[in-house]
Amino acid sequence: MFFRITWLALLSLMRRNDKDVMKIYNIFSDLMKVTTGGSLLNFGFWDNQVNHPFDAQMKLTSMLGIFGSFQNAKYILDVGSGYSIPAIKWLEEYPESNIYCIDINYNQIVEGRHNLKKNQILDRQTLKTNSIANLEKRLSHINSTSTFLGVKNDTMDRIVAFESAHHFWPLEQFVREARRILKRLGLLIIAIPVIVKTSKRIRCLEVRDLGILKITWASEHYNIEFVKSLIEYNGFKIDEIRLIGSSVYQPLAEYYLNNRTYLRNVILNYYPNLLELIINKSMLRMKRASENGVIDYALFRCIKHSEVSYDS
Repeated sequence: MFFRITWLALLSLMRRNDKDVMKIYNIFSDLMKVTTGGSLLNFGFWDNQVNHPFDAQMKLTSMLGIFGSFQNAKYILDVGSGYSIPAIKWLEEYPESNIYCIDINYNQIVEGRHNLKKNQILDRQTLKTNSIANLEKRLSHINSTSTFLGVKNDTMDRIVAFESAHHFWPLEQFVREARRILKRLGLLIIAIPVIVKTSKRIRCLEVRDLGILKITWASEHYNIEFVKSLIEYNGFKIDEIRLIGSSVYQPLAEYYLNNRTYLRNVILNYYPNLLELIINKSMLRMKRASENGVIDYALFRCIKHSEVSYDS
C-alpha cells in the first residue's frame, strides 16, 4: 500500500495527470473519512472551542462562507466539491443560495448525490438534510474537470475552490474559466495551502520538509506570490488575503500526536503499519514547517473587475 501511494505521488508530480492525482486523492480521502468520522476533505480551522478534526472542518467550511459573502450570492459554483458536504452546509446557512458542485471524481459526485436523500443525518449528528428547504432543487452536480467548466458565461455570483485549487492543472486555466463564468463583480474564493518562504536548498529537500503535505499536496506546491500574480494577471482584483496556517497545520498535528494511540488503531484496521509511521513523522514535519514560516494556508477573495476577452 505505501509503495503504491509513493508511486502515485511520483506520477502525479511528473505527469501532472488528473487521473493520477485523483487516484492518490481517493486513498487519502478514505483516510480522512476513517480518522475524522466524516466526509469533509479539508484540514479544518482550530480554536479554543474545537477539539475534534470534524468540528474544525465544519468551522472552516462556515468561515469560508462568511469570508466569501455567500449571503449575497444566489448562484455558487463549488469546484472540486468532493462529497458535497460543504455545499450542503452552505445551503443550510444561506437559504437563498443555489449551489452547483463540480468534481472530476465521478464516485464522489455519486456519493454527493446520495447525500441529498431526505431525513439523512450527515457526519457526527451535526448536519440534517431534512432541515434544509428545497435541498434537492438547490443543489446540482456536474462531473467535469476544473479547467473546462461546462457553465455559461457571466452566470455565477461566486466560484469557490475549497482546498482543491492546488490539484488543478494548469491553475491559470481554472482562473480564466472562473473569470469567464462569474458575473461582473462576482467573487472567486480560494482556500489553498501555499509556500511562503523559499528555502535555498534543492526542491526535493523542500518537499520533504512539507511533512504529510508532500503526499496529500502532491499536485503543485504554489508560492503565495505566484498565486497572487496569476490571479491578478487574469482579470481579478484581490480584495483580501487571509493567512490562517497557524490555526490549521499546528493544532491538527498536535491533535494527531496527542491522540495517536487511538488514531493508530483506527488506521491499522484499513492500512499497513508503515503508512501510520509515515503519517506520524510527517505530522511532525508539517508542524515544524508551519512554525518556521515555510508554509501557510491562504484564503483569497478576488473580484472580477477587468473586462478582458475570454480568448486572450
